[in-house]
Amino acid sequence: MGVEPGEGVQTIKAKVPLEEMYKYVNELKSITQGRGMYNMRFSHYEVVPSNIMQNIIASSQKQKEAEKSK
Repeated sequence: MGVEPGEGVQTIKAKVPLEEMYKYVNELKSITQGRGMYNMRFSHYEVVPSNIMQNIIASSQKQKEAEKSK
């Protein structure tokens, strides 16, 4: 959505899926040598694309099967 310059810092504003934020944390630390910070705020719900939905369902089924076999 944009970059806001500041004194010695830059603020990046973006809307991204929550799953992508989990990856971003490690990338941000790596890129900024541990000095970068972030915060998240819920924006909205959106329909999950069918290919991703199938992956979520398959993962959930595998997890349920693993729990049953314990």
